[in-house]
Amino acid sequence: MRHRLTGFLSLVVAFACVASARADLKVDDPMPALKVGQVFNNQYGVDLSDLKGYVTVVEFWATWCGPCRASIPHLNALHERYKDKNVVFVGLSDEPTDLVERFMTNQIKMDYLVAAESKSNRDFGVQGIPTAFIVDPSGIVRWIGHPLNGLDEALDSVLRKYPPSRQLVGGPEFNGRMLLRSEAAFKHGNLPLAAENLRRVDVKSLGADEEQKARYDALTQRINTALQAEFDRAMVDVNAKRYSEGLAALKRLSTAFAGSPIADKAKTEIRRLEAMPEVRSAQRNNILESYADNSLKRAQALLSAGNKADAYLKLKLIVDKYPGTAAATEASRLVTELEADTAFMDSLDNGG
Repeated sequence: MRHRLTGFLSLVVAFACVASARADLKVDDPMPALKVGQVFNNQYGVDLSDLKGYVTVVEFWATWCGPCRASIPHLNALHERYKDKNVVFVGLSDEPTDLVERFMTNQIKMDYLVAAESKSNRDFGVQGIPTAFIVDPSGIVRWIGHPLNGLDEALDSVLRKYPPSRQLVGGPEFNGRMLLRSEAAFKHGNLPLAAENLRRVDVKSLGADEEQKARYDALTQRINTALQAEFDRAMVDVNAKRYSEGLAALKRLSTAFAGSPIADKAKTEIRRLEAMPEVRSAQRNNILESYADNSLKRAQALLSAGNKADAYLKLKLIVDKYPGTAAATEASRLVTELEADTAFMDSLDNGG
C-alpha cells in the first residue's frame, strides 16, 4: 500500500511540475514565437516567424478532436471573409505531418494556413482545444477563447482598434514573396508551382517597382519557353503516332497550367486528336493492352504460387480475349510450356 501511495504522490508531483512549467498567457501579453513543422496552404507566402503588421488568429486543434472538427467550416468562412482585410489564420496541430495531411486530404478541407508538429501549445498555455488567440499587428494578444464563441465579434473589434499595417494579398511586399517562391520553384524544376505563384502576382501594382516588373517579365519568359518546349515534345510524339504518350503530355499541360496560353493550346490540340478515328483506335488498343497486362501479371502470380491449374485457365482466357497484344503473345508462350508438361495435363484430365 505504501509503495502504491508513494507512486501516486510521485505522479501528482510530476503533474504539478508540468502544470507549473506551462505558460500562463493572458490578454495584453506578447504572442510567443510560433514553433511549427510542416506548413500547408501557404498560398500567400507568409513567414510564420514574421507576423507583425497583420492581425493574426492562431488556433490550436487536433484531428481527433470533435469540437475542433466542428470549428473548421467556420474558420474557413472567416478566412474567406477576412483575407482581404489582412488577417492571417493559422491552425496549429502538434500531430505528425502525415496524419494532418491525410486529414485535410481525405476528411475535412481546410483553406487557411495549417501547421503540423507544433511545439507552441505550452508557450501559449493551451490546456484544452480548440482554443483561438487574436493577436494585433504589434504582436499583442487581444482575445482568447473558443473559435465558435465570440471570435467573429472580437476580430471585428481588434481590426477597428488595431488596423493592420501590412498587405496580405497584392502590393509590392506580396509580389516580392510570390516572385521569390516562383523563382525558387523554377530553379528546382517545379514548373507547375513556379507558374502557380507567378499567376498570383498582383500585376496592377508591378508598375510601382521597376525591379519587380523586370523579374516578373524575365520569369514569365523563362516559364513560357519551358512550357513551349514541353508542348513541342508532346507534338513530336503525336506526329510519330505515339498518341498515348503525346496525349498524356498534352493533358498534363492543360491541367497543371490551367488558365495559361499553353494550356489553352494543349486543350485545342487534345480536342483535335480525340476526334481522329486513328487516335480513338489507338486509345482503345492502349486500354486493351493495359487490361491484358494486368491479367497476365495475375496469371504469373498464380504460377509463382504453384497454382498451375488456375494460371493455365487465366492464360488461355488472355489469349482468347486480347488477341494481338503483347500480353497475349506471352500468355500463349506460357500456355505452350504448360501443355508440354505431360504430368500437369494428365492432372487436369483427371480433375486434379
